[in-house]
Amino acid sequence: MTAASRQPPISQEATIGPYRLIRPLGEGGMGTVFLALDGTLHRQVAIKVLRRAEEPERMAAARVKRFLR
Repeated sequence: MTAASRQPPISQEATIGPYRLIRPLGEGGMGTVFLALDGTLHRQVAIKVLRRAEEPERMAAARVKRFLR
């Protein structure tokens, strides 16, 4: 089980500060990018929600190993 799978999923209708998440746009090694609505400026924005790293040294070592291939 990875650190990402132990982290509770974020609801697509969650609110982070003045931003209301609408839907995920993409996901990568660092986290998930969501389309969100800025409640203050009333416009769409992209918000990256980072994953919590429970084993940062091990993850960094794996990233360096992939880079050096």
